[in-house]
Amino acid sequence: MENNHIQEMKTLEKKLELKIKEDEQNLASDILKDVILNPSMLNNLTDVIKGISDLEKLVEK
Repeated sequence: MENNHIQEMKTLEKKLELKIKEDEQNLASDILKDVILNPSMLNNLTDVIKGISDLEKLVEK
């Protein structure tokens, strides 16, 4: 019975990983579509990415 529970947890974990990958791909696709339709948005996106990078550096300290 415990083996079934472990297997079920592994299956759910794998499904979650696949869902996260799918969501990331959809987000990247949506961003790309928006940038193609509005190229000036790329400047804002670059600023956001730099801000995220700066935050990550602060968190690491």
